[in-house]
Amino acid sequence: VLDMQRRVIVPPDLGYGKKGQGEIPADASFELDIELLEVIPPTDS
Repeated sequence: VLDMQRRVIVPPDLGYGKKGQGEIPADASFELDIELLEVIPPTDS
């Protein structure tokens, strides 16, 4: 059973920088809540 959750904080220089985007203002950090739901192994090609 997988139960992996992480919160990723994205700093402005790796996000939208000085331009911003929509509701995200310029030079703002933002947070992403990520949950791993499934791991699918690669298939042989």
